[in-house]
Amino acid sequence: MLSLLFDPVLWNALCAAILLACVSGPLGCITVWKGMARFGETFAHVALFGAVIAVWGGLLPVFGMAALAIVLSLLLPVLAARTRLPTDILLGILAPGSVALALVVAQQTRLAVDFEALLFGELLTTTRSDLVLIAVGLVSTGLLLAASWRAVLLDVISRDLAISEGLPVRLYDMLTTAALGLFVALGVRIAGLLLINAFLVVPAACLVMLSRRSVFLHSPERMAAGAVLFNIVCVVAGFVVALLADLPVGASIGAVLFLVFCLLSLCMR
Repeated sequence: MLSLLFDPVLWNALCAAILLACVSGPLGCITVWKGMARFGETFAHVALFGAVIAVWGGLLPVFGMAALAIVLSLLLPVLAARTRLPTDILLGILAPGSVALALVVAQQTRLAVDFEALLFGELLTTTRSDLVLIAVGLVSTGLLLAASWRAVLLDVISRDLAISEGLPVRLYDMLTTAALGLFVALGVRIAGLLLINAFLVVPAACLVMLSRRSVFLHSPERMAAGAVLFNIVCVVAGFVVALLADLPVGASIGAVLFLVFCLLSLCMR
């Protein structure tokens, strides 16, 4: 066990997961506040199609996932305006449609796509170059959130107030959605497409519950910081559980997040 503490592969994986946890705190809070919990799940499905297209073109899957997620974030408002359908319905159509297209393209082109790695993650195979790529992408996402934080908060409080202040709310909607898509694309290596939404929604949901009991957490910034801390603790706990019980790391982190949420829910009145 002590030898694992000096294993560079383990430290690369842990650093990547902590980076993801730091960005998912504020982004997850925005997702929950704006009622966008289904966006992360939909982007995960769309990212699968992006990964297949990237492999078909001879590129790394992350580039296809990020590109398609950003394109989708730009197209969603256009689709909503042209179809006049609620966003939930559009997301419900895009998610299974993207998975179906991914499977069809992979089958027809005989691509060697590692669907298990995409769906469940392969955190312990994170290399130093992977870590640098993930760090650059997540830091860029964090800077994008920091630059639009005040405007997004005003939009969350009251869209009419944000519009009256002259803020381009549709632009901020697209930026938030693009940040969410980029986060999902970069987090696939860490948590997998099936578990990535847990990093976003669970910590933010827990902090929303705790904020009802604590005046200290009424500040949005404190809630976001609390979500970051919550995520980091669960990531480390998931790592320890995975190493001790020889379990998949991504699944262990997801299980810890879920169990903590369940325990917190039982303690609430």
